[in-house]
Amino acid sequence: MKKIKIPILVLTLIFIFLTSSMCLAFIPEEECSIAGIRPGDDYQRVLDCYGTPLKMEKNKRGEKYIARIEYNGVIILCESKGSKDPVVRVTNIIVQKNNGWKTPSGIGVGTDFSVVEELYGYPSDVDTTDGCRTYSNKIKA
Repeated sequence: MKKIKIPILVLTLIFIFLTSSMCLAFIPEEECSIAGIRPGDDYQRVLDCYGTPLKMEKNKRGEKYIARIEYNGVIILCESKGSKDPVVRVTNIIVQKNNGWKTPSGIGVGTDFSVVEELYGYPSDVDTTDGCRTYSNKIKA
């Protein structure tokens, strides 16, 4: 009887793992932009579109350039891949307050979670301490 229980338990765990992985939502690539800026964009495009930021830091670390651009409630992180690709590109966009920056479908800070879940499905992570929901996409920057 023990020999049967172990394979059934293993198969059950594999099934739960596979189905839970398939249920996690990933934002479609066409939705991976905020106010027209998307991962992979040249940081100069951000400056051209939105003008002088409130704060900007650009440093060289080894062969990479790192940039942090801040606008009103938005942090845009950028970096280069090194000497082979020296262009500083957007890697992350963090919107911290309801300032009008939204995805192409109109999702932004303050959007009701039911609308987000309807568009993107269940989040890939939920922080139980503050209720923050995380969605991701494996877009190459």
